[in-house]
Amino acid sequence: MFKFKLGHKQPEENETRRRLQKELFGLNKICVRGFPSRPSSLAYDAQLKLIAIGTHAGEIRIYGQPNFQLSYSLDPNQSSSIRKLIFLDGVGRLLVLTVDGYLHLLEINNYNPSINDFSSNSTVRIDRTGTSSEDDSIVLKNTQTICLLRNHSSLLIGLNDGNIHSFNIENFSLNTDPIISTDIIERTIVEYCSGRIIHPGPVQSIIQHPINEDKILIGYKNTLIVHWDLPSNSHDRTYIYKQEVESVCWYNKGMNFATCHNNGSYALWDAKQQLNIVETEKIPYGPYPCTPMTKICVKTLRK
Repeated sequence: MFKFKLGHKQPEENETRRRLQKELFGLNKICVRGFPSRPSSLAYDAQLKLIAIGTHAGEIRIYGQPNFQLSYSLDPNQSSSIRKLIFLDGVGRLLVLTVDGYLHLLEINNYNPSINDFSSNSTVRIDRTGTSSEDDSIVLKNTQTICLLRNHSSLLIGLNDGNIHSFNIENFSLNTDPIISTDIIERTIVEYCSGRIIHPGPVQSIIQHPINEDKILIGYKNTLIVHWDLPSNSHDRTYIYKQEVESVCWYNKGMNFATCHNNGSYALWDAKQQLNIVETEKIPYGPYPCTPMTKICVKTLRK
């Protein structure tokens, strides 16, 4: 009789016990700390001293001073890999481009968590304030490179087909007509490159001049580099290299620029030279061709 009573509990009692166990011992995410897994993009705000890291799972983490960290997920139900992150320096805003062709604008805002909100003990949070349209995503899927102009009002979008479009950040819309088309570039090639290049190829890199905001430098995959004037929509100079271009950058206050290439080499150029003359070219891990050098940044040291 004693064993019978112990082995047969009432159903209501068992259900109550299970509910209490679930409430007491349930696992809930209250915070995320540390470096994310599978990072895909990195951005830095030099004024606010913030670093943003995007992942292949669509997660974004922002790090600042010690013990300051913010986390944000674009879509918890459907992960979309982050392709590019760009800070709007000094204003706490972050542009996010995903591989499926959507551009998002995130802001760091003040936040007063409630007493019962155990998921956050921070006084700031990330809010999404803009997302590009589905029609724009058709074009943005083919994005190869992005350049944020210093006025923070426009993005230059370089595509795989060689066209460059403008994206207005204020109304968050894409100008579907290219501001620099391959037709214009091809006419430039025929006139100045003696027919050595048939098509410029994808836009690999765009960078604004550090002094003159009207000038940009464009690197095309098929060995072509163009110094472009935005107001007149025409080129100032054209350069040809013997290897495919991966990235370009200005240095020495815009008097020189550097390029890196698919054979692991880099080249230094004089931006004021009318002739197609390379000042320095080197394969750091040569002399034989190596894996592509996909990014270059040149800094001058103070004596």
